[in-house]
Amino acid sequence: MTPQQLKNIRKSWGYSQSEFAILLETPLRTYQDWEGGKGRIPGIMAVTLRLLKEREERITAEIIERRRVEILARYPNGITSARDTEMDE
Repeated sequence: MTPQQLKNIRKSWGYSQSEFAILLETPLRTYQDWEGGKGRIPGIMAVTLRLLKEREERITAEIIERRRVEILARYPNGITSARDTEMDE
Protein backbone atom coordinates (compact mmCIF):
# COMPACT_ATOMS: atom_id res chain seq x y z
CA MET A 1 0.00 0.00 0.00
CA THR A 2 1.34 3.39 -0.93
CA PRO A 3 1.11 6.43 1.34
CA GLN A 4 -1.33 7.98 -1.16
CA GLN A 5 -3.59 4.91 -1.04
CA LEU A 6 -3.59 5.11 2.76
CA LYS A 7 -4.47 8.80 2.60
CA ASN A 8 -7.23 8.15 0.05
CA ILE A 9 -8.81 5.50 2.27
CA ARG A 10 -8.67 7.79 5.30
CA LYS A 11 -10.20 10.70 3.40
CA SER A 12 -12.90 8.56 1.77
CA TRP A 13 -14.02 7.49 5.23
CA GLY A 14 -14.02 11.10 6.43
CA TYR A 15 -11.35 10.86 9.15
CA SER A 16 -8.65 13.34 10.10
CA GLN A 17 -5.16 11.96 10.58
CA SER A 18 -5.53 12.05 14.35
CA GLU A 19 -8.91 10.30 14.26
CA PHE A 20 -7.58 7.61 11.92
CA ALA A 21 -4.52 7.08 14.11
CA ILE A 22 -6.80 6.54 17.10
CA LEU A 23 -8.98 4.15 15.09
CA LEU A 24 -5.88 2.17 14.08
CA GLU A 25 -4.52 2.30 17.65
CA THR A 26 -1.35 3.89 16.31
CA PRO A 27 0.55 6.93 17.57
CA LEU A 28 -0.29 10.01 15.49
CA ARG A 29 3.38 10.62 14.60
CA THR A 30 3.70 7.03 13.34
CA TYR A 31 0.57 7.40 11.25
CA GLN A 32 1.81 10.71 9.84
CA ASP A 33 5.08 9.00 8.89
CA TRP A 34 3.18 6.27 7.04
CA GLU A 35 1.06 8.76 5.14
CA GLY A 36 4.04 10.99 4.48
CA GLY A 37 6.09 8.13 3.05
CA LYS A 38 8.67 8.30 5.84
CA GLY A 39 7.73 5.06 7.54
CA ARG A 40 6.80 1.63 6.29
CA ILE A 41 3.11 0.75 6.55
CA PRO A 42 2.95 -2.66 8.27
CA GLY A 43 1.77 -5.40 5.91
CA ILE A 44 -1.07 -6.53 8.17
CA MET A 45 -2.32 -2.94 8.40
CA ALA A 46 -2.27 -2.56 4.62
CA VAL A 47 -4.07 -5.87 4.07
CA THR A 48 -6.71 -5.08 6.68
CA LEU A 49 -7.41 -1.62 5.27
CA ARG A 50 -7.62 -2.96 1.71
CA LEU A 51 -10.09 -5.63 2.77
CA LEU A 52 -12.22 -3.10 4.66
CA LYS A 53 -12.18 -0.73 1.69
CA GLU A 54 -13.17 -3.52 -0.74
CA ARG A 55 -15.96 -4.60 1.62
CA GLU A 56 -17.23 -1.02 1.87
CA GLU A 57 -17.22 -0.68 -1.93
CA ARG A 58 -19.10 -3.99 -2.37
CA ILE A 59 -21.73 -3.03 0.20
CA THR A 60 -22.17 0.41 -1.36
CA ALA A 61 -22.54 -1.11 -4.84
CA GLU A 62 -25.13 -3.59 -3.52
CA ILE A 63 -27.16 -0.80 -1.89
CA ILE A 64 -27.05 1.30 -5.05
CA GLU A 65 -28.14 -1.66 -7.18
CA ARG A 66 -31.05 -2.48 -4.83
CA ARG A 67 -32.23 1.13 -4.93
CA ARG A 68 -31.91 1.19 -8.74
CA VAL A 69 -34.09 -1.91 -9.04
CA GLU A 70 -36.66 -0.44 -6.62
CA ILE A 71 -36.80 2.84 -8.53
CA LEU A 72 -37.13 1.11 -11.90
CA ALA A 73 -39.97 -1.02 -10.52
CA ARG A 74 -41.74 2.02 -9.09
CA TYR A 75 -41.16 4.26 -12.12
CA PRO A 76 -40.92 1.96 -15.16
CA ASN A 77 -41.31 4.92 -17.53
CA GLY A 78 -38.77 7.05 -15.66
CA ILE A 79 -39.25 10.13 -13.54
CA THR A 80 -40.10 13.19 -15.57
CA SER A 81 -40.27 15.79 -12.80
CA ALA A 82 -40.06 16.27 -9.05
CA ARG A 83 -43.84 16.71 -9.06
CA ASP A 84 -44.22 13.08 -10.23
CA THR A 85 -42.58 11.80 -7.08
CA GLU A 86 -44.70 14.09 -4.86
CA MET A 87 -47.89 12.78 -6.46
CA ASP A 88 -46.93 9.16 -5.75
CA GLU A 89 -46.42 9.76 -2.05
